[in-house]
Order: sequence, then C-alpha cells, then structure tokens
Amino acid sequence: MRKFKVNALVRDGRIDIFKNKNIVPDFFTLNHEKIVKLLKSKLVEEANECLNSNNEAELKEELADCIEVIMSIVKHNNFDMSEIENIRKAKQQKIGSFDKGYFLNSVSINETDEKEIEYYLKNSKKYPEI
Repeated sequence: MRKFKVNALVRDGRIDIFKNKNIVPDFFTLNHEKIVKLLKSKLVEEANECLNSNNEAELKEELADCIEVIMSIVKHNNFDMSEIENIRKAKQQKIGSFDKGYFLNSVSINETDEKEIEYYLKNSKKYPEI
C-alpha cells in the first residue's frame, strides 16, 4: 500500500468517500480553536484557487468552495449570517462595492491630515510611503 501526506482540513464527507473506495484515511477531529484557524487558512487557499481558475466552470466551483468555507467560519464562531450580511450592506452603502473596478495606485495626503497619514504609516507594510 502506498501512502501520501495530505495535512489538510477536509470536508466532512471526504472520510466516508475514502473508506468507500477502500482508501485508508489517517485522520483526527480538531478542536474548535484549531478548526476556526484552519478554516481561515482554507479560505485563503480557496481564494487562491479562484485566482488561478482557468475558465468559468472552475471559477464557479472555487467560488462555491469559498462560500462553503465562509459559512463554516460563520457557524463555528456562532455568528448570525444575517448580521454579516447587514455589515456587508452597511459597508456597501458607506464606501460602495467593487462593481466599477477602480484600481487605486496611490494617495497623496495633505501634511495637515495627521489622522489619515497615521493610518497609512501604521499599515506601512501594506501601504509603503513612496
């Protein structure tokens, strides 16, 4: 028998699928904190798979996976999905959506606007001063 390392959080049904195919899964059940941490990592993984999708069908599959992971994060944190949706709508109302496709190259901030400058300096890895 050949053995392959996986080291990944998998969907609940995957273990039974392996067993039904006479594949022997070596697995354990994670505690709550580890599940939440790995779900966040899984969301990044699935988002990267969206980024690397090559066609519409693949993109739809990966978007579905992202939604599944988001729903699991919501569930494991005992969040109310309607509350998350209300936050999304409020942010959309306040600062818009991504529909227009604006890409921001840089911002020039007046020296007297200390609050804005402080924000960008505190986040200098994301927003380096040029």
